[in-house]
Amino acid sequence: MEGLNATALLVRQRTHLSASSSSRESGFRNTFGSRPKRGSARTCSQKHEQQPENSNDRIKQKFEKYPDGPTRVDTPIEAYRRDIIPGRVYESLSLDLEDEIRGVMVLKKLGDGLTEEFHKVVEYLGIEQSMQVVVEPHEHKKMAHKEWDFVDTFTEAEQERLHMYIDFVVCVGGDGVILHASYLFKRAIPPVISFNMGSLGFLTNHDFKSMHKDLNEVIFGSESLEQCSIDGSMQGVHITLRMRLFCEVFRDGKPMKGQQYEVLNEVVVDRGANPYLTKIECYEQGRLITKVQADGLMLATPTGSTAYSVAAGGSMVHPNVPAILFTPICAHSLSFRPVILPDYAELDLKIPDDARCPAWVCFDGKQRQELLKGDHVRVRMSPNPVPTINKADQTTDWFESLDRCFGWNERMEQKPLEEHPKPKALSGESQNGSVSV
Repeated sequence: MEGLNATALLVRQRTHLSASSSSRESGFRNTFGSRPKRGSARTCSQKHEQQPENSNDRIKQKFEKYPDGPTRVDTPIEAYRRDIIPGRVYESLSLDLEDEIRGVMVLKKLGDGLTEEFHKVVEYLGIEQSMQVVVEPHEHKKMAHKEWDFVDTFTEAEQERLHMYIDFVVCVGGDGVILHASYLFKRAIPPVISFNMGSLGFLTNHDFKSMHKDLNEVIFGSESLEQCSIDGSMQGVHITLRMRLFCEVFRDGKPMKGQQYEVLNEVVVDRGANPYLTKIECYEQGRLITKVQADGLMLATPTGSTAYSVAAGGSMVHPNVPAILFTPICAHSLSFRPVILPDYAELDLKIPDDARCPAWVCFDGKQRQELLKGDHVRVRMSPNPVPTINKADQTTDWFESLDRCFGWNERMEQKPLEEHPKPKALSGESQNGSVSV
């Protein structure tokens, strides 16, 4: 399986995500739209005809400033999985905006600690850039006194449709805000730019001091990048497509209603408060591969490899590597080591009937629930990755995060060997070794 080259350009002129591969040319899922043509899929050589699907009346009413009303143009999930998936090399992958960006979501970490910075971002995008800004309902209530007519919010019923009228997402905080953005967008998710205002910030490489400059590069394109081959005038920013896992809970052999989750970091099955080791049967495509007897087991993405997985002894994997990390938690075995599986693996984690106790499962640290005997969790690669906007590029940002957050491979540098001085000449012997008479 080839590694993913997620070099992408976010450009102002068009809303097409284009890809060309040595093996195929195909369209990408489309997550944006304010008019029928906006967000249509195309390759470097062709455009695919798409039929728009109108959004509901509430969204139209909320976005009256859009000339034609928000319109969704989206390729089927099956087509996306067939065409562009993590694990294939693409010569160019570009996201470009045909019309002016108008819908942008701004998220912040919980609490009032970053309210000032949050308001600065909202004000800059809404007033200086004339954009429609969407915030969460609880933040919208706090901003009522501002009387900003460009600020809007959404209801729980509209959450499934957020990707239809949001062009990109701005996160103010730490890695947890990016995980929250992944949670809000159940399916397709627009590009995410995050500013490091948290405690660790492995995924947040942008400094808030350069907020105006970084947002301008997202909106208008970065002049420092090579131009896209589709159009010599296009400029943009690099993005990393971060793989997610699609998880589904089964009971009595049937999927449970409302128990489907998109996971950016990891899914964890553990013993909870039970005093016994958890017992988990692990299947891949219906074939039993091992039985886990441990405190628990996690399946992590490459993005999650630097989170809980690395704390449990797993490898650190670059987010462009198409893989699923299989990491035991305190296994009662000297031979049970973490392994890395290909991204096309489809895994079932089952609590057998002869287990001493039930288990617990959580998804990115949320939705924690009990797994009864006979229940199982099915995990496979999601067709909807999270595109995060890079500060520099995919590899540079990753190694800088390793150094900044973990002090990766910090060590006193070994000093060179000192050259030994030549021995002094013996009495009666010249420097060239001859003996004087």
